[in-house]
Amino acid sequence: MVASAVLPGFLLVGLLICVVPGPDMAFIIAASIGRGSRAGLQSALGMALGMAFWTAAAALGLAALLQAEPAALLAIRVIGVGYLLWLGFSTLRSARRSSTGKDVLVPTGRNLVARGMMTNLANPKIVVFFVAFLPQFVRPAGSPVSLQLLTLGGLFLMIGLAVDSLVALTAGHLRLALRPGGRMATGLSITAGIVLCVLAAALAVEAA
Repeated sequence: MVASAVLPGFLLVGLLICVVPGPDMAFIIAASIGRGSRAGLQSALGMALGMAFWTAAAALGLAALLQAEPAALLAIRVIGVGYLLWLGFSTLRSARRSSTGKDVLVPTGRNLVARGMMTNLANPKIVVFFVAFLPQFVRPAGSPVSLQLLTLGGLFLMIGLAVDSLVALTAGHLRLALRPGGRMATGLSITAGIVLCVLAAALAVEAA
């Protein structure tokens, strides 16, 4: 099992990483405001599935692979930038359609879960956490490294799911006070789209 001495620090860092606004939170907020708390919770589930993938990958040695092959991490970051740009422009386009009264296709629950998972998988913050930071809390003298990574990753997943679900419910209740297609709703969508594009540009500069 994980050494008890490292748990407080790990839990604190995990909570801070989850509450700092990023692509995952922006996606959940956009889904909750646009389609209600249920859509936000489905997106949060997708994020949790993404973290489950990274937990399994870290336990199977992905951390060592990416640290040995910097090009692999760069490739993941480039994919993440591209996906964030697409998500940002899609959000802006949806806001424009909403403000002009045009119908916007509402993705199914399955689509929201899948898109949430893709957003998490392409989030460099999560990639760096599992690749570079998670192994720092492993103690080789303790239980098998793979078991420690699975335990730490599982704890981080639960923290993330709890934070994301709270964000989804809060944003969903806020939606009740917003008139669909109104100025505030459109403004929030435009803001989210711009933030996503700015994040993508910042990550592109960092990757370069």
